[in-house]
Amino acid sequence: MGSPWWGFSEYETDNWIQEPDGNDEENCLALTSEGHHYLRDKNCSELLSPLCMVSRYNL
Repeated sequence: MGSPWWGFSEYETDNWIQEPDGNDEENCLALTSEGHHYLRDKNCSELLSPLCMVSRYNL
């Protein structure tokens, strides 16, 4: 997807680091208020609220 949907994670030596920047350690997607609601890659073990939930049915 790239920019403009992904946020910036931090500022280092005159360059902004664009998300996703977690490599293999952050494989889940999140929208956070601290990130101004841009997409962030997060560690999948973090407990966050889901945007939506779907029940699975046995068919």
